[in-house]
Amino acid sequence: MNQFLRFAKPSVMKKILLTSKAIFKIPHNERWIDDKAILSSWSERSTLAAPLVNPNLNTLEFGSGINNMKALLKRPTNFFTSDIVCREGTDFVIDLNKPILIDSKFNSFLALGVLEYIKNLHLVIEKISPQAKEIIFTYCYYHGKPIERLRRSWNGWLNHYTIEEITQIFEINGFYLFFSCDIHESDTFPQKLFHFVK
Repeated sequence: MNQFLRFAKPSVMKKILLTSKAIFKIPHNERWIDDKAILSSWSERSTLAAPLVNPNLNTLEFGSGINNMKALLKRPTNFFTSDIVCREGTDFVIDLNKPILIDSKFNSFLALGVLEYIKNLHLVIEKISPQAKEIIFTYCYYHGKPIERLRRSWNGWLNHYTIEEITQIFEINGFYLFFSCDIHESDTFPQKLFHFVK
């Protein structure tokens, strides 16, 4: 479907998206109950992110999915998982689109393929910023084209930030960019891995 949307005229895309929103929209948490919603192609970003996780910090992962990150870590004892739904091995159930209360022991956060689904991203970062020493995340960034925005909405994404805008959200909360690289999981949505620290 994404390949079709990639080349469809804007008027056609808008009609398709409005129709799909009315008929096929699945509640956000129900979408992730089925493990089949978690694609094997997402493993690249986990492999790239794993070496960035500081074993001396207490890390909480948002959107841990099937919990494959722990297997990639040399010292996973300080690493905890969370997701919007509970699976075997998930330590916490956390919905980042609802008010959150994060244990103060966590000072490192990981979010791969998660930030696009957060409605008020700046509020979430503002909430965890006082206790965070680092945040590692991926983000499929926005180029500012209307057609691109429609494709992103089709994916269920709730925000549309450019690289500059996503960087600014973290910088105004006291972080600076330590590392970033491109991730080549999809030719439809450009994606980067970011490592922000204080």
